[in-house]
Amino acid sequence: MKKSALALFILLLAGLIFSQTILYTYVQAVEPKYIVEKGIVKGVCGDIIEALNRELSKQKISIVYRDFNAKTNAQILEDLKKGKIQIFVGLGLNDERAKEYKYISVPLYSLNEALLVLKGNATRVFAKTNLRIGVIESTLTSRNVERLFPQGRTFTYKTMGEALNALSKRSIDAILHTSLSLGYYASKFDNFELVRLIAEKYYHYILFSKDVPDRIVQAVESALKNIISRDEIKRILKLYGVDHYVKEGNLVELVTIDWPPYHYFDGNKVFGVDTEVITKVLTNLGFTVSIQVLPPSRAIQMLNQKTVDGIFSVWRTAEREQLFEYSKEPLSYTYEGFWYLKENEKIIRELLNNRSSACAFVNGYGYDKIFENFKCSRLLVDSDEQGIRLVYRGKVVAFATDYRSGHYWVEKLGYTERFSFMSVSKEKRPQYLAFSKTIQGKLLSQVFSQELKKFKSSGAYVEILKKYDIENW
Repeated sequence: MKKSALALFILLLAGLIFSQTILYTYVQAVEPKYIVEKGIVKGVCGDIIEALNRELSKQKISIVYRDFNAKTNAQILEDLKKGKIQIFVGLGLNDERAKEYKYISVPLYSLNEALLVLKGNATRVFAKTNLRIGVIESTLTSRNVERLFPQGRTFTYKTMGEALNALSKRSIDAILHTSLSLGYYASKFDNFELVRLIAEKYYHYILFSKDVPDRIVQAVESALKNIISRDEIKRILKLYGVDHYVKEGNLVELVTIDWPPYHYFDGNKVFGVDTEVITKVLTNLGFTVSIQVLPPSRAIQMLNQKTVDGIFSVWRTAEREQLFEYSKEPLSYTYEGFWYLKENEKIIRELLNNRSSACAFVNGYGYDKIFENFKCSRLLVDSDEQGIRLVYRGKVVAFATDYRSGHYWVEKLGYTERFSFMSVSKEKRPQYLAFSKTIQGKLLSQVFSQELKKFKSSGAYVEILKKYDIENW
């Protein structure tokens, strides 16, 4: 009887063991992502794994460290490809890695490239023409060093520890790596300081080996979304003091211009029909939204530099399609033309085709090619308000812009009785939310388009249009 009971217990135990799905992973040799103390793994990514395991336990899935020896990037990527480990939490993604591994499209956090230098050496470092820069082997930042510092000399190290040692001995002038790690070391050691760069914003993700079943990937993605919704990653970043250098992965940072009624800054808040639609759609998708209002040329520059996630509302041009990842679904529509003084009604076409006449155009706008048919000389201005004021003062004969935006300023400035509008567009022109030409930008453009299309059939969308006196586009 005792033997039968023991055999039954062993069978039950074996059943429990074999019903548990184990995903093996490694500890990375980079703090504060992974910190090992007395056989316990902590750190930003270590704590994220702990939070994931609490969620995944309901589905009998567990992420387990194969050992506690910290591995290099090269080792992690190689063993993930071979299937020796099945998952890794906290790696950057590019087109090459997207083909070699499975991944969760929901990012963990966002970060930027930065430099770590010896304290007090920041000015001296940038004055050097032949900068000696240390990078970590097999990292995405190591691939960007020549683009960022074309005149510099690169020194490659297997681990961050080796690079820090070289910097301390002055064998190199700076370390190029992520703001997450370098910000942590700058706060941990008194002899280092962080130098922020105007550099591409990118993300860290959860990667899987190709042989991990899709249902397991989906289960981990669901668990990740749950911990993000509870602000657990935000709490973890704050716990390790890196929230000044790293942002949560569900934060979408956008830039726009002052262009009422589509988007405009009033007081301390950004308003406008496109602003409200974008915010609602991204919120429905589980994102939080940050919006900066900038001059047109500066807004375009920031997206070109990939320091932000997207820009709105922009027209689609062949040139910009090479630079931006456009959402397929249009955000709104414009009717382009010229605003001019009514007193010039009979001669406006003559003025527009006179090379000695000046017409105002906003610097940075992607105007329709139809405007090239007009021969008037172009005077670049910074905003629609400036363009309308110049027409009123007789400094230019006309101002090229969208009907709704021009009408807003004509009405606001009390010029209604003095102005007329001449349309040059044969049809309405769509405007879009465009994202950076990155892995995350492509993912955002796809999910945003799908959700925007769905949102347009809702009552909430109609209410937003009504608020801005727009019946339909």
